[in-house]
Amino acid sequence: MIRRQLINFQNRSVDVRVGFGAFSELSRMFASVVGKPKRAMVVWNAGVAERFGEVVEHALIDAGFAFSQLSLEVSTAGATLADADAIFGALSANGITCDDLVVAVGDAPTCSVTTWCANQWCGRTECALLPTTFDAMLTVATTMEPLVASAANALPAIAFRPEPGLVVCDLDLVREADPEDLKRGYAVLVGTMLSSSKSRWNQFTETVPEILVGEEVALVNAVQWSQTARKDVLMATNPSARH
Repeated sequence: MIRRQLINFQNRSVDVRVGFGAFSELSRMFASVVGKPKRAMVVWNAGVAERFGEVVEHALIDAGFAFSQLSLEVSTAGATLADADAIFGALSANGITCDDLVVAVGDAPTCSVTTWCANQWCGRTECALLPTTFDAMLTVATTMEPLVASAANALPAIAFRPEPGLVVCDLDLVREADPEDLKRGYAVLVGTMLSSSKSRWNQFTETVPEILVGEEVALVNAVQWSQTARKDVLMATNPSARH
């Protein structure tokens, strides 16, 4: 079951697909992001490329894209302005324009810096995010992790609402992950759901045992409820509510 959710931000919508085996349908999803598939550039780190490279590459080719790639070692502590500069350089070298597609595969920092660069490039170049960690699945559709000035200076420098064209969350990655690697995602999920309505919070707490064992419907609902709650906070008219 792959469920679709549209997160609406004024004049733009984020198309979120959530489910087990979601990466198996990437070709069809990629083809729908832009008007006519031409060129695409993929940003990922070496470890992610080794695991998902063949799946993503075949999906882009099947969708009609000629693709290039950039292997970028983004720190889990946050992407830097130097990382952004590397992405801009690759976009230029590969001739990517506003008619093309930028794809990010990886954790929240990798998705964040890539979607920020895509939004700046040629006025806005469409971006598809393939988060590979649970916390990234819960956040990258609505918020980015701030870019930091440098590895030595962790002061947040840039943050904005990302609004990518497509986010694909393959929950097989959650079910297969080491429990230790899911803790940050659980913390994000609980914190987000605390900002939701009382009825939604009660629904969520009832499904916690099912989420912890990787039950399909419970996990899909949890991700989608989180996306809705985060969007509602971002669109709140009260500044204190947004903060």
